[in-house]
Amino acid sequence: MKKKAFSGIDFAVVEKFKAPIEKFNNHEDFQNWAKYKAEEIASQNYRGRRNETRIQRGKILKEWSEYVFTENDGYTNAMALLILNAVTKDLQADNDTLPPVLNKGVLADCMKEIDENTKQNPKYQFDLSKMYQNKLNAFYLSDKLNSTGETDTKWVVIPSKKHDPENFRTNVEKLKALSYKTWCTKTFNAEPYLATGDFHVYLENGQPKLGVRFVGDKIQEIQEERNNGNIPVTYLEIVDSHIKGNSFPLSVNAEKELISAYKIKKEIEKIQTDLREALEKNEEKTILEYFGIGVAEDKDGYLIITDYKQPADFYTFGDIGIDEKKLFRKIKSIKGTANFKDSRLTALGSLQSIGGNAYFRDSHITDLGKLQYIGGDADFQNSLVMSLGNLQNIGWNAYFSNSLLMDLGNLQSVGGNIFIKNSKFTISDFDNIPNGGIITRSLML
Repeated sequence: MKKKAFSGIDFAVVEKFKAPIEKFNNHEDFQNWAKYKAEEIASQNYRGRRNETRIQRGKILKEWSEYVFTENDGYTNAMALLILNAVTKDLQADNDTLPPVLNKGVLADCMKEIDENTKQNPKYQFDLSKMYQNKLNAFYLSDKLNSTGETDTKWVVIPSKKHDPENFRTNVEKLKALSYKTWCTKTFNAEPYLATGDFHVYLENGQPKLGVRFVGDKIQEIQEERNNGNIPVTYLEIVDSHIKGNSFPLSVNAEKELISAYKIKKEIEKIQTDLREALEKNEEKTILEYFGIGVAEDKDGYLIITDYKQPADFYTFGDIGIDEKKLFRKIKSIKGTANFKDSRLTALGSLQSIGGNAYFRDSHITDLGKLQYIGGDADFQNSLVMSLGNLQNIGWNAYFSNSLLMDLGNLQSVGGNIFIKNSKFTISDFDNIPNGGIITRSLML
């Protein structure tokens, strides 16, 4: 094959990875080669200096790999290669850099931009890693509400190309407008998805809460706002009623999603039964201990807990019906690790210290409140925090790369390295802040 046979992202991949196109007889050969290269990247052991790094890298890369290889059938193997190369390029055995969080809507926007620009100009230069981070930061800064032009609570059916060929372009734009910001149909995947089947969007007061994608006449997948592959228990009956009321057949994937959702619903109902009295009285100690979090109380009635995270990978405190703000209001100290991913907290209230690592990635935290001390790593990558406020000491590494941070607040010392790549900070901003390592614009040491 020759280069003129390729366009868009395929051409970009040929150029970037020096694809041996002279050995390819057709595009299928090219995609098979891209799949081999992408799987090679996905299966690599990126290790890292610490055990926590290895665990986090494994989980995050598993999510990225499953999405580009399996969940999003609109992405080709060439796209998967381009994406996985970008999210792993800074991962080395001798550093603790983590891949970025997966935001499917932002990723789709990047792929659309690269594809369109490369088709217009084959010499178009881009850095997908940097593009993704910039768009992700813009996403975090933007208003979370979608402007759909709707106010009702209803199902909206957007017909496929087969079912409404005359209005296909209009329907593609309608799907983009009604898609939640984290959905890949907000940009890139609207057209290829609608080309293969209808798309149903459930609006609640005009805001998209559920997306149901069809391939042919069969439901392929069901997504919620977080676009995490799980059907939220809150909307399970609405989804089930829609499916049964219209006798929609399900794909194996969609059937698994429903079965998983009902299992989670059963588990949550048991928790709600077990904690009924504690939830009614907001007995923080009982609730926290139920989830295996050790709790002690100081003389002033504030709580000292062993660690903090959401109760499970598939549901949050909020999904159970627990008001996390009330649950957290008396917590003064966390002895170990605090991971605020998927937490509905926006402020840390009375919390003054975290003894272990603190992860603010992919959380809603904007205000660190009274927090003065973090004993381990402080990871602010892809977080909404813009000021360190009262935080004075970070015991180990400070990850400010790819963050929205603009103000170091009262920061007095960092025990390890300070990472500032793609941040608002310069090395000179830390002239008066002692650290136990180095300050670097690189993600590698």
